[in-house]
Amino acid sequence: MEVKGFTYALEAMVKVRNIFPNVQYQLVGEGPLHDVLEQQLTDLGLQDCVKFLGGKNQTELNIIYQQADLFVMPSVRADDGAEEGQGMVLFEAQAAGLPIVATRSGGIAESLPEDAVLVSEKNSDALAERMIEQLKSLQEQGYDGSKGRAFVQQYFEMNRLNQKTLELYRALL
Repeated sequence: MEVKGFTYALEAMVKVRNIFPNVQYQLVGEGPLHDVLEQQLTDLGLQDCVKFLGGKNQTELNIIYQQADLFVMPSVRADDGAEEGQGMVLFEAQAAGLPIVATRSGGIAESLPEDAVLVSEKNSDALAERMIEQLKSLQEQGYDGSKGRAFVQQYFEMNRLNQKTLELYRALL
């Protein structure tokens, strides 16, 4: 799916790998652009550092989140106007304590704390720069994922959302 913006993430990975030669980027999911992305991966010479993992169940995703250092969501508005909604993966990644690098597209901003730094969509240079900044920060000082976890708990925890929905229904009656 074009809205995922993975083509820009692959372009960014060329620059990221120049700074972090051992970096690994894993793409989870399946879609109609798989063959195009595989070709781009080959054209960019990234076979050694980018892996397509295919579809994963929630247990497998949780393991991937725990093993990751950074979560990248390079979403874009597609040519047909389609955009990413409020992505559940952003909540899951934050709940797992991962720092997020994402684009200013669709519902992404509403899925992150107000002070989240988002990059413009379809801009692999800005994406690479932000990824490098985050990886350098992790290397130098580590990362405390408590802010992202607290954001998800405060605004998107299931019982809290259910309570808000119930209150809304009661107010409408």
